[in-house]
Amino acid sequence: MGFSNTRPLWWDREVDEETGVRLRSDVREAAHRIWPWVRSKARKFLGDDSDAAAVLEKSVRSTSKYLDKAKQGLGVTAVDPLLTLACHRAFRRLAHKNGRLKYMGTSSELAELLRAPDWRSEVDSDLFFQ
Repeated sequence: MGFSNTRPLWWDREVDEETGVRLRSDVREAAHRIWPWVRSKARKFLGDDSDAAAVLEKSVRSTSKYLDKAKQGLGVTAVDPLLTLACHRAFRRLAHKNGRLKYMGTSSELAELLRAPDWRSEVDSDLFFQ
């Protein structure tokens, strides 16, 4: 894979460097298909896409391991949704770990926090919420 300033690429490997186990070709192909989505989700959860490649590589490894353990043959299972879910969960964990994902409370607590008696307070609340 080449280097591009406008579109960073992830490192596609046939064999997992940590375990030496061969990664499934269907999972690797799915990774190429969902790569733009992965970068987009990285920006949403983390603020930029610098960790997108690492999350995708880890997700390829875990999804490949999961399908092998479940004895799913190539092409038997829809891989894209599994890999997408693995990436989504990894981004949520990483965002929470990095402090970018903070829970504000229940929906009723949030509504009370954002209730504004006049238009200036409403604008402040909108800015706070965003």
